[in-house]
Amino acid sequence: MASYGHKPFPTLQGPRNKMAVTLAWEQVHDSVGGFVEGLDYGVSMTTEHALIAGLIKGPTPRLTEIYRSTNDGETWAKTADLNADNRPGCHRTVNLPDNIVVLPACDTAPNTVTIYRSPDAGLTWPIAHTYQGADDPPFRDLFAYAGLGYDKNSILLAGRFQSGGVGGFKNFVRSTDKGQTWEFAGGIEQPAGGPIPTAMTNGANGNLLCGTTELETFWSSDYGATWNPSAALPTPPGFFGGQIEALTWMTPQIVLCAASGNSSAETDWPYLYRSTNKGVSWTHIPKTDIASWPPHADTRKIWEIKRLTKDLAIFLCDVGSNGNGNQTRMTIDGGLTWPILPTGMSFPANNPARSFGNLIASAKQQLFVNSFNVEVSGAHRRIWKGTLTC
Repeated sequence: MASYGHKPFPTLQGPRNKMAVTLAWEQVHDSVGGFVEGLDYGVSMTTEHALIAGLIKGPTPRLTEIYRSTNDGETWAKTADLNADNRPGCHRTVNLPDNIVVLPACDTAPNTVTIYRSPDAGLTWPIAHTYQGADDPPFRDLFAYAGLGYDKNSILLAGRFQSGGVGGFKNFVRSTDKGQTWEFAGGIEQPAGGPIPTAMTNGANGNLLCGTTELETFWSSDYGATWNPSAALPTPPGFFGGQIEALTWMTPQIVLCAASGNSSAETDWPYLYRSTNKGVSWTHIPKTDIASWPPHADTRKIWEIKRLTKDLAIFLCDVGSNGNGNQTRMTIDGGLTWPILPTGMSFPANNPARSFGNLIASAKQQLFVNSFNVEVSGAHRRIWKGTLTC
């Protein structure tokens, strides 16, 4: 998750010679989680620079394994098994000041949302709050995305839930005391069957963006008290389905948007967007501005996008049901073009699925990301470490 304005971004230095930027990946952890599809909870970094990763274990019962590293990702130790389920879109842990980590999840109990809060940098995970989950057809669970910002000097978290029985159809739940207590807050009110919130990001000074299914975005300038629809995102000929996967702020005005989608006319159309007005309107990034795109004919998703500096950013894509290929691209001009193909993160050609959890940058100029892919031996959950050189 981007957190522009919450705390300084990692002190990565922009390149003096832009063509000298390189990024090489290596695998630093591998867990076989069973045949469970969907995203993991991603990676976060605590105040003391411990790395926390949430990986799903299954198939039944579906648990969340918490792994922790205190040596910049060299080794990982499991600290907890949480009674938490994972649904598509739940790839977020949220780190707060004072070594607090929050993980909203679907419990394995039906229609229950559980918010786990670790007060000690990922060592223990007591339950902070539970509430009724979705009961509207079709069944929907919590998408554990969260916005993070300041509301009168108090932390504001906003996690989307959907329930007809509690608090409205597309409300949010928030905390103003670093996740100790929670309350239902405002939301994006739409009729049943309307687009569902899938991603949120904070742009500081009250500016929040929320992405939904059907490639729609909403913006707020008052910490989510009210939401306004953005201008329609451009779509290719024959577009028939897609959703916003991730958003990141490059500057207080410029935002990048990663999405997934399908089109009957141009299946390799890149779902990558850029806004220069805080997400009020969007410009499509054409495939001619992305190096060696698409990596595979079945490419459909750009799962994650992340600001590294005001000029540097990275996105991670799904290369489809078959085929090899580098799955990340980097920009050196704030998202206008994406000329850099990082090396090292490729999968065997016979894997039928793959996806990513959120990416974070550590204090030592290292990047970390979760990946998920199904293999003959089971659903592997991997943690990758990227070394960035400028």
